Amino acid sequence: MQNPFKILGISESASIEEIKIAFKKKALKCHPDHNKSPTAEEDFQKLVEAYQTALEIKKFNIDKRTLELPEDEILFRLKYSTNKYVREIAQKLMNLKGKKFIQHKNRDEGH
Repeated sequence: MQNPFKILGISESASIEEIKIAFKKKALKCHPDHNKSPTAEEDFQKLVEAYQTALEIKKFNIDKRTLELPEDEILFRLKYSTNKYVREIAQKLMNLKGKKFIQHKNRDEGH
């Protein structure tokens, strides 16, 4: 997935309120009910995913300081986040710390 903040057209330092406003503005333009483009449904789904991911990143407060988190906190995020993008970030952090975390293959399919 592309950076969710870029998809929403906002900076990574945007607040939760700014994320919500950006989503609403873009959703009005690209919702399949208002946009007759052949890719409107796919584009809207990407926007929804970006919105959910950006909110989860803010919820978990993932930023440059996250690298300083203790391993147990990163593992918690890996284990309990339902968002693939957040798990990928946490996995990269563990890799930087020289640790491995094995995820279940079917996690994103809801199995």
